[in-house]
This record gives sequence, C-alpha cells and structure tokens, in this order.
Amino acid sequence: MSIRRAALAAVLVSLVYCPAVPAQSAGGARILGVERREEQLASRNPMYRRMPKFAATSDKPVREIYDVHWAPPPAGIEAGAALVFDYAQERADQVQSLTIQYPFVVQSQRKATFIISERAVLAAGRVTAWRVRLMQGRRIMAETASGAWRP
Repeated sequence: MSIRRAALAAVLVSLVYCPAVPAQSAGGARILGVERREEQLASRNPMYRRMPKFAATSDKPVREIYDVHWAPPPAGIEAGAALVFDYAQERADQVQSLTIQYPFVVQSQRKATFIISERAVLAAGRVTAWRVRLMQGRRIMAETASGAWRP
C-alpha cells in the first residue's frame, strides 16, 4: 500500500469515527450569543458584615450566570423544544447539564438564563467550559460551545 493510500485511508477513518460538530446546524435555528456574568452575594462570614474592607474576597459566594440569546428558524419551532446548557467545572469529574423546556411554539428571538448556584461553585469550582444545544426531540437544531469545550 502506498503512502498516499495509507494517508487517504487514515483521513476517511478519522472522518467516520470523529465527525466534526458544526457550530450551527442547517435547520435555520441559530444561537446568537452567550454572555457570562458573575454575581457576588453577601458573605456569610460575620467579620465581613462588621468590617467589609478586612474580609477576604474569596469568602464571598459567587454564582455564575449565562444568558443565551437564540432565534428559531423562520417557520418557528414546535412545542417541546429544549435549550440544553452543558458545563464542566474545575473540580468536577462529570459534565453537568441544565435544561429549559419550551412547551409552546417559539416564533421569535429568545433569551434564556442559566444560573450556576453559589453552592455548586463552592463545591466544584468555576465553570471552565460550556456547550449550548437547541434540541427538538433528539435532533440538534443549533449548537455552539466555548473554545475550551472538549466533547
């Protein structure tokens, strides 16, 4: 077998077993953007309440908030669609998921908000990577991910 044939076979095998997932699908639905922000809540440390300038900033619980802006295809999306937010954290072994179900027909742009609670952040660390998928049943209508996301 020549080197060219071996290289071609390797490329074909990699395409079959490692398909690339497009950032957006051809169905017309689009994820327009994902915005991340943090909210620091008042600390439970009694010293912080009495003398806030002396409290360590790491004592303050932080929750992470992700706003996902998305648009359905021109014909809309049937009732039963779901927006799935998968995320990995610093000290977590498994990927976590949050889901928002849409039990109605969606015909215009939407904004969905996913909140990673302060307890989850304290327990497993901050979010290091994420992926958002718009699902209709088992079909992916649109998808996007952070640069650090590894399937």
